[in-house]
Amino acid sequence: MQVFKTSEFVRLANKEGLADEDCCEAVDRAEKGLVYAALGKFLIKQRAGGVRIIIFHQEGHRAVFLHVFAKNAKENLSKRELEIYRDFAKELAQVTATQVGELVKRKKWVKIDYEQHRKNLSKRTASIAASRGEGSSRSRRD
Repeated sequence: MQVFKTSEFVRLANKEGLADEDCCEAVDRAEKGLVYAALGKFLIKQRAGGVRIIIFHQEGHRAVFLHVFAKNAKENLSKRELEIYRDFAKELAQVTATQVGELVKRKKWVKIDYEQHRKNLSKRTASIAASRGEGSSRSRRD
């Protein structure tokens, strides 16, 4: 799974205090089918870190973070914004690996290390389970 942020998303995410970790967790939820709102083919809205985010999401293949806005600023995209993002999602579905590489090289997109996030999440989950005694075959009395 490849995960990217557009340069505009980076600017807005920094302004809103949204971390890559929040983005990766939004992708994790989407990969599990937990989507806040489906907006059209490959276009979803998720909640993350107190904001709403618009993501181009091709399950198991690629996610591109496109837009972020504060929940208290507005609930949804305008009809015009939604139309623009839907059209853009159609174009993104046709982007090749070579084109992705060029976008990253030209700093139009920034790659997020999603696989490292998943490894870190697995370690944290295992650590939490171990501290609670989960996964152990012995019984506990409280």
